[in-house]
Amino acid sequence: MSNSEEQFLELLSQIVIRTNKMLNESRSVIPFGLTLTDINKLEIILAVGFEESVSDYLNVLQEQLKVKANSPEVVATAIVYANPEISYIEAFLENNENYCLKAIIPVKSTEQECVLVSSEIETENGEIYVFRRCGE
Repeated sequence: MSNSEEQFLELLSQIVIRTNKMLNESRSVIPFGLTLTDINKLEIILAVGFEESVSDYLNVLQEQLKVKANSPEVVATAIVYANPEISYIEAFLENNENYCLKAIIPVKSTEQECVLVSSEIETENGEIYVFRRCGE
């Protein structure tokens, strides 16, 4: 999977599926990371086992993903978390060519359901958090 757009679409679809599952089961979102390999294999990374702040979870995920990104097979990653009110999630996607995307996906919450509104995804340029900068 060499195309950035294809990589990010695959990661976003997995983010929506996995986050909706968490929202359906517990109305909460545990911060998580994803890796995508060159043969389209996906791995989920969780930072569990401690009660820390979201920023601590994100730091742990970032460090775990950096280690994974050292493997030449890993071509793209994502870090995902919900804001404290769970009104949206943020996903930071990047690939080994340093293309980066920040996606903001709103959450619709009613008494009956709590789901992502994937039709209203907003995107903007992202930052490099996991992969080394090209040329380094």
